Amino acid sequence: MFSINTKGLLDLKFEKDHKLYINDRVSHNVVFLNPHSYIGLKSKAVLQKLIDKKTKFYIDGIGLQLMLALFGHKKRRCTGFQFLKKNFNSYKKNLFIGGNIDVNYHGLLQAGCERFDLNSNSVYVHSPPFDEKFDYKTIAEINIKIQELDPDAIWICVGAPKQEDLMLKISPSPHTKVIACVGAVIDDLAFPRQHPPKFISTIGFEWLYRLVANFRRTWKRILISLPMFILVILFEYGVKKLK
Repeated sequence: MFSINTKGLLDLKFEKDHKLYINDRVSHNVVFLNPHSYIGLKSKAVLQKLIDKKTKFYIDGIGLQLMLALFGHKKRRCTGFQFLKKNFNSYKKNLFIGGNIDVNYHGLLQAGCERFDLNSNSVYVHSPPFDEKFDYKTIAEINIKIQELDPDAIWICVGAPKQEDLMLKISPSPHTKVIACVGAVIDDLAFPRQHPPKFISTIGFEWLYRLVANFRRTWKRILISLPMFILVILFEYGVKKLK
């Protein structure tokens, strides 16, 4: 399930601030890690592929931040939602990939953007069919949409590790500066009442808020993924010490 020959959490380089990447000539892949997504990426062997692609990593979850601090690595958190809010208005076209095909996410996202003082006129949405894994046809349709729209930023919101795997398979357009995997951010914008209050986000307790608000949907990723995350990091640390 987990290879001892691949890099682990303590080997990763984390970004320190909300970089725009707006002036760069190449597109950057951006991933926000928390205990649940880390376990998913490791188990699906996607993490090493992201490292090989020079992905920009940010610390999203408080559990991941605390684990790094335990081993002497003090790093700042930057959630996907914080990154989006900081950079969104700098991009002329923002394409969201995700949401429910049967729901008018475009209208909901425009309304949500206005509530958070984001440019609602820059919003575009592509909602692919929901499946455990995207097939070649779906990926081809996504790539056609990207090339037609030529967005500055692509926000993939289909959950980890599926969204990170998709990011590795899509092709940025000439003007694309950033492709970011931001998970539930699309729902945080479309349904603002679901987004944790600011003070809860500040202290890193988004996970508890989501657990209480939607226990049926989130209990596995918190109550199962967190113990697994701790065991995996301890294992990685042991392997690192033996090398």
